[in-house]
Amino acid sequence: MEKLLKWIGLAIFLGWTVAILANFSVYQHSTKDTAGLNPVVEGILFMGVMLAVYVLIWKTFKKNRNTASIQLIVLGLVSLACAIFLM
Repeated sequence: MEKLLKWIGLAIFLGWTVAILANFSVYQHSTKDTAGLNPVVEGILFMGVMLAVYVLIWKTFKKNRNTASIQLIVLGLVSLACAIFLM
């Protein structure tokens, strides 16, 4: 089961990267270039961060489920706050 979950996380990262590359023209015209980076690079970096968060929470879950739950709650609240206040 553990190997399956690791492969799922990696597959999501690789699938997102392939989707960005396949739809580059649409993605490039639908985003603002506010960071100064290429939109494809921004998308791949974002998914890299998401993969790192996935691995971090998975490792925490293996050690202590309560801590992993708290991490998920905090990250969810931060994500909601960013979506509301940064948009």
